[in-house]
Amino acid sequence: MRDESLQAFLETVPQRFRAKRAGDLAVKAVLDTGDKVWSLIIEDGTCALKEGDLPDADLRLTAREKDLLRILQRKMNPLLAYTTRKLRLEGDMNLAVSLIQLFDF
Repeated sequence: MRDESLQAFLETVPQRFRAKRAGDLAVKAVLDTGDKVWSLIIEDGTCALKEGDLPDADLRLTAREKDLLRILQRKMNPLLAYTTRKLRLEGDMNLAVSLIQLFDF
């Protein structure tokens, strides 16, 4: 089996979103690999992902592409990635933890 790319994985994110879990949560998050940046917008029970930055994001997650993919696939513990500086976080850590719970990965 060939390894999945981060781009291919991210294209499935909106379909993996579980609106019932989000309730009335509204959040703007940025996923930044240094080479590419994606914006994740959750509002009104919907989830959208697009390429590009959001200057007014509530949360920014920065990691190398392979580490970000492993975190999203739940192959790497996000807390361990954060404490070992493989993942950098700007914003509310509690929001970051709750954000990943809104998806079936």
